[in-house]
Amino acid sequence: MMQDGDYEATVLDALTRAVAEALERKHLLGQYAVFWREGRVVCVGPDAPPLRYRSGAEPERTLRGVAEPG
Repeated sequence: MMQDGDYEATVLDALTRAVAEALERKHLLGQYAVFWREGRVVCVGPDAPPLRYRSGAEPERTLRGVAEPG
């Protein structure tokens, strides 16, 4: 039987690979991805929709296509 640490490492590895595969598939299909970063929603990809915050200000987009809070 696996030790707790071994099981946790195996699960973390499986989840990490699954997320990487899903993000790669979205990239190949030209779809954007949505992340939670520093307490805010971030859309990544060239076709990512503009995000609107309560202040009504639209976030800046970097050259890499990541919507960052402005």
